[in-house]
Amino acid sequence: MKIRMSRMYIDGVETSKREFLERYDYQAKGVLSMMDTSNQGLNKLSKIAMFLNASEGSVADTLHDPVLTWVNEERFVLTGYERKLLDSKTVRFAQSWLCRVGWENSPPMQ
Repeated sequence: MKIRMSRMYIDGVETSKREFLERYDYQAKGVLSMMDTSNQGLNKLSKIAMFLNASEGSVADTLHDPVLTWVNEERFVLTGYERKLLDSKTVRFAQSWLCRVGWENSPPMQ
């Protein structure tokens, strides 16, 4: 599914509404896909959402255990967690993606 995506948290810290609205017009364009995968670290089957950057054609972000938390006309929010390597340790951070369906003629944030 073609979407524009904005991350609502930076390293687990929620961005202020002002910061978020400033970044909103610069949402990344890409393709969203969701699938089940084997999580070897937790020894379980997990769902992941992957955002493939349109300009690079590579996986830009991965959201683990995504849940659809909000839907409105052409926007929706997926909430889960992301993993990052910090000081040679894997850390999990809360993350939500605000997604707009499509790339063309997307309305401004209101």
